[in-house]
Amino acid sequence: MSASGRKSISRNSGGWVFFGIVALGYAVTLWYRGIDVSTARGAWCLVFGLAYAVAGYFCSVCDGDSMPGWSGPLLVLLLLGLLVGILWTSRMSEQLFLCAFPVAAVSLKLLRPAAAIVTELVIVGIVVAGLKEFTNPDWVVRNTLSFLSAFVFVLVFTLIALRAGKGRREAERLTFALEEANRQLRAQSGRMAELARVMERNRLARDIHDGLGHYLTTIHVQLEAARALHPGDSGRAMEAVAKAHGLAREALLEVRKSVEWLKADEPQRALVDRLGDLARAVDESAAGAPLRESSLSVRLEVQGEPRRLDSETEQGFYRVAQEGLTNVRKHAAARNATVVIDYRDPARVAVRVRDDGRGAASVRDGHGLAGLGERLALLGGSIRAQNQSCGGFCLEAEIPARNAPTTDPA
Repeated sequence: MSASGRKSISRNSGGWVFFGIVALGYAVTLWYRGIDVSTARGAWCLVFGLAYAVAGYFCSVCDGDSMPGWSGPLLVLLLLGLLVGILWTSRMSEQLFLCAFPVAAVSLKLLRPAAAIVTELVIVGIVVAGLKEFTNPDWVVRNTLSFLSAFVFVLVFTLIALRAGKGRREAERLTFALEEANRQLRAQSGRMAELARVMERNRLARDIHDGLGHYLTTIHVQLEAARALHPGDSGRAMEAVAKAHGLAREALLEVRKSVEWLKADEPQRALVDRLGDLARAVDESAAGAPLRESSLSVRLEVQGEPRRLDSETEQGFYRVAQEGLTNVRKHAAARNATVVIDYRDPARVAVRVRDDGRGAASVRDGHGLAGLGERLALLGGSIRAQNQSCGGFCLEAEIPARNAPTTDPA
């Protein structure tokens, strides 16, 4: 059953209890013929009782938290007026003082504590004043004590029930909030999973683009050299073709590594060694360039004490160096290029690719630089591409230093 259904049953039960107590008091009184319903006083007593029961049922089922502040005191005053009418017209016949208990319980629900205390005292005063009409002192004392005992019990029981109801409503509210939070968490989890898939696809696309683009550019240079050298120097032409073949093989290995990256984080060689191999590969490939193109000399410069970084950071730096050298070969017309890896700042590591070429008329973010920018942003780093004051161009990337986690040899 839903929380709203349980709440509705709980409220209706309170209303029927109010109605039942009034009916019980009247039934006992009529059974002993304490009220002569044929008289005007008796008829008015029944009318007051019916109105009291109906009004009390309504007050018991209504929600005091959602009602205007003035409505609670007004309803309690109405019930008190009807109670006075019942007791006055019945002249306290038999058990009609039972009708005082329901309004005492309702006042605790609808009124603030101070107003509820005053109302309880007024109810006690009304009943005790009615009992004083009887001339037998012992009967008055016994019934007064009995009424007070029952009255205190009703108040205590009502307070316990109200507190339990408040705790139940709070539990229902928290349950609903928890269900809503779980629903949002499931929806957020689905969105995060989709975002992770998109990010992984983008990362793989960047890896393939950055790695394969570098190799294809170098292979293109070698094949151009072979075509230019073939008529006059077939030996050097075949050497260029052999280098292109080797680079094609390396490109295929690079693509396989990018795909296998999704399956496991395989340990890789140190970043300095990988950058050294990259610089030598570009330097050697430049040796077979056509004579009409200027040869390119590439060297690696390490500043500071090398240290291992986490695999994502090292991969990001390697791609920066690849992209930088690819752009140097394609656009710079440079004779010298330097790949600098700077470990001097303990908080950050930087990689720079500098050349002495013609620089750039304007710096535009192509697919390569845009992909590198996205990669480095995910690592908390940044990338800058600009002309140097002394001539040439510089591509620089910085990433916060996240050292590789140490593993326990045991």
